[in-house]
Amino acid sequence: MQINIKSDVLQPLPIKRKIIGLPQKNMEFNDPLNLIWKAASAPATLEQIETIKKVSKGRQQFCKNPFVLIDQAISENSKSIQELLDEIE
Repeated sequence: MQINIKSDVLQPLPIKRKIIGLPQKNMEFNDPLNLIWKAASAPATLEQIETIKKVSKGRQQFCKNPFVLIDQAISENSKSIQELLDEIE
């Protein structure tokens, strides 16, 4: 598996990649970002990325840039980014 860290998340995302948060430590089981990290799948829209940024703002257990793209096939059972964001709201 190849990991690419992107500094500019506003570029179009390839279809078969996951966009996830990258926790540093102390993940809480019911933390919304933890849910995104566990099950989010791409492609994410710019609006979804902005919502994730708002949720992650001020959380010290996450990196400054909480987005990492992982080259991995998306499982049919994975929840979409939008489904996870709907759960948060």
